[in-house]
Amino acid sequence: RIEWHNTRNDARRDPSARAQEKKRNYLQIVRQTSVMPSVSRETVLAAVRTYGDAWTTQDPSILPTLFTSDAIYVERAYDRNATFRGLDSIIEYWRYQICGKQSNIKFRHVASEMIRDADEPMAVVKWLAEFDNRRENRAGATSDKTHKRVRFCQMAKLIFDDGKICYLEEYAQSVQGPGVKWPGLDAPDVELWRLIRQDPEPVAEKETVLCKRCGALFPSRTQLFRHLKATEMREDGKAGCIPIEDKEDDSIWVCLSLGYTSNENVNDIVCRVLHDLEGNVDGNIEKATIETDDLTWAMPPHWSTSAVVNVASTKMRRSFVNRISVGALPSLLNTKLK
Repeated sequence: RIEWHNTRNDARRDPSARAQEKKRNYLQIVRQTSVMPSVSRETVLAAVRTYGDAWTTQDPSILPTLFTSDAIYVERAYDRNATFRGLDSIIEYWRYQICGKQSNIKFRHVASEMIRDADEPMAVVKWLAEFDNRRENRAGATSDKTHKRVRFCQMAKLIFDDGKICYLEEYAQSVQGPGVKWPGLDAPDVELWRLIRQDPEPVAEKETVLCKRCGALFPSRTQLFRHLKATEMREDGKAGCIPIEDKEDDSIWVCLSLGYTSNENVNDIVCRVLHDLEGNVDGNIEKATIETDDLTWAMPPHWSTSAVVNVASTKMRRSFVNRISVGALPSLLNTKLK
């Protein structure tokens, strides 16, 4: 005995049979899709580039080159008012939403984060976009407050059929709020990847300064100058710096309180006396270090013809000052000046 059953009628009567029929239909679709080859990276890049051109130029005439005639465009998941079936429906949506409500559109495909299925003609892409959006109130009226700059990061699932998109499902995340830092559409891919993960900013390497005498590196010019001041070049002609021993101790500042009734040649006279005094005490006048431009005056002598007290300072060799003692210097100077 052979029994024949109309499964379609059974599915209408029995909910479980209806579910089984849906499952069989789904498996059939999966099997049909699985035989399609994977989509190339170049095809995905070209499709997203065309999508961006159609969006930024607000030109719906580009869409037939991008979508198949039976394509499905899902703007919001599980929303019948935001799911558009067929090319004509997509073009109508494009004219109303993209052309009618948006302006000053900018688009950036983050190509470095593309994901392609190895077995199916499917890819997931990511792009950044910003534009001025016009919102209508319930009465359909608009005002200046209804125009708002919108920035968002968007992911889209694309399925291809013979080089065109037959299915597009997109998810957008608005980028705004007190903790948000919009990277801008010109940011490098590396910076986008760092910001999306909230990685700390890389520490910039400090610029170093080279000593041309010995090749040593210093973190600043100040430290290089200290190094140059405390060293001297090698006498054998080889590269390198030799520390100067006791360079900080070979001189000492001396301040003199002077009074004079005439400012004529007072700077030269004091310098000459100090020069002679230093040379005579050390036993060699040629070793004297005081020159006419070495005195620093609290008030330049040429400002006044006389002075009860004026202060002059200069550097003298520590060995000379130690030999005569600082206390004896005024009497020696007065003797010389007479």
